[in-house]
Amino acid sequence: EIPTHARPWPEDTWPCLAGLSSFGFSGTNAHVIVGEAPEIASAANNNERPVHIMSLSAKSEEALLRFAKGAADSFSTAKEVDIPNICYTANTGRAQFAHRLTVTGEHRVEMHDALTAFIGSGTAPNLATGVTNASHPPKVAFLYSGFGAQYTNMGRDLYESEPVFRSALEECETLTLGQLNQPLLSIMYPKDVKEQRPISDLAAGQATLVSFEYAMTKLWRSWGVEPTAVLGYSNGEYAAACAAGVISIADIAKLNATISKVQHLAREGTMLTVFADEARVSKELAAYDHQIDIAAVNSARNVVVSGDIDAVRRLANDLAAQGVRSQPLDAPLAFHSHMIEPMLDELEKTAGNIKYGDLNMGFVSTVLGRLVNDGEISNADYWLRHLRQPVRFADGIRVLESRGYDVFVEMSPQPTL
Repeated sequence: EIPTHARPWPEDTWPCLAGLSSFGFSGTNAHVIVGEAPEIASAANNNERPVHIMSLSAKSEEALLRFAKGAADSFSTAKEVDIPNICYTANTGRAQFAHRLTVTGEHRVEMHDALTAFIGSGTAPNLATGVTNASHPPKVAFLYSGFGAQYTNMGRDLYESEPVFRSALEECETLTLGQLNQPLLSIMYPKDVKEQRPISDLAAGQATLVSFEYAMTKLWRSWGVEPTAVLGYSNGEYAAACAAGVISIADIAKLNATISKVQHLAREGTMLTVFADEARVSKELAAYDHQIDIAAVNSARNVVVSGDIDAVRRLANDLAAQGVRSQPLDAPLAFHSHMIEPMLDELEKTAGNIKYGDLNMGFVSTVLGRLVNDGEISNADYWLRHLRQPVRFADGIRVLESRGYDVFVEMSPQPTL
C-alpha cells in the first residue's frame, strides 16, 4: 500500500514496517525499510538507592521556573516514572548554567511537591536553589579521618546500590587477601548482622577504613565532584595520598599490613584527649620526663596526648584536679609517640620499596601543617614521620581556609572531623 498522506502507525499489527523510496533525476534510486522499535522491558533494580537527587539549571530565573514547571507537570501526570534514569539524565545530560535548582526524594510525589514549592516561591526540606559564579567556582577539599571512625555495615546501602563504590571495595578485598583473618567484605558486611559495631582490631580497622575512604573518593568523583586539595588525619593521610596520586591503593595495603604485623614491637601505651590549648598541655607534659608526647592538635582547645599508660593516667588525674577535662581514647597503640618507635625500622623497609607518584592536586600535610611541594611526601622518611610525629590538623584546616576553600567533603563513614 502506498500512502498518499500522513497517518499514524497501525496499532493492530507488529512489527510495523514501511518502505521509503527516493528517485533521482539522474537515475539514482534509493530504497530503505524502516520498522517500529521493539519494546524492551526495563531490568528490575533490586538494589536501587533509597533517595534520589535531581539538579536543574538555566540561564535565568525565569527560564529555571519554566523548566521546573515542565518537570513538575511530568511528575504529576505520569503515574509510573523511572526516577533513577530521569535524575541521571537531568544531572548528566544537560549543560550546567548559573541558576540552579536541586530536589531530593524517594519517589515522584516528593519530587513533584518540591518542584511545586519552588514554582510557588516557597520552600521545602528537600529543595535547594542558588546562583553560581562561573568565574569563582567553589574550592573543594576532601578530608580523610583516621582510625576509630570505622564500624561494621558502614556504607552498606552504598555497597548494595552504587556499582562504583562496590567495585572499589572489591578491588580492596583482592589486595588485602591473606593480610586479614577473613575477607575484607566479610568484616565490613557480616552475614545476617545488620547492627553497627566498632571495628577495633588494628589490622581490620586500618584496612576497612582506608578501603571505605578509597571507595568514597571514587564515588564522589564519578558524580563529577573533584577536589583541588586533600587533607588526611593520621592514617587517613594514606587515603588522601592515594587520591592525590602519590601512593597506590595496593601500596597502602602493604603499609597497613606491615604496621599490623609489627605492632607487637611497640611499647604498650594509651592515648588521651585533653580539652586545653597546646601551650598549656606542653607545659603539663614537662613534668613527665618524656613519658608522654603530644599526638595531635585538633583545635584551639582539643589536644591529644599519647604515651606510657601509668603516666597518662596520672596526667588525667592532675588535670582533673586543676579543673581541666580530659577523655581517654580507645586506640590499639599509642600512635604518634615514642612508644611506636620500635616499629619504624620494619616500616621503613616497606615504605622504601614503594614507587611514589607526583602530586596531582594540593596536599595539606598534617605532619608539616602546610601545603607541600612535589617530592616532599614521596619518600619513606615522610611516612615514618607520619606515624611518629603529631597530627597538625588545626594547622591544616587553617591553611585550607586561608586559601579560600569553602567546601569540605569528609570521606569518613561518620563525621569525626
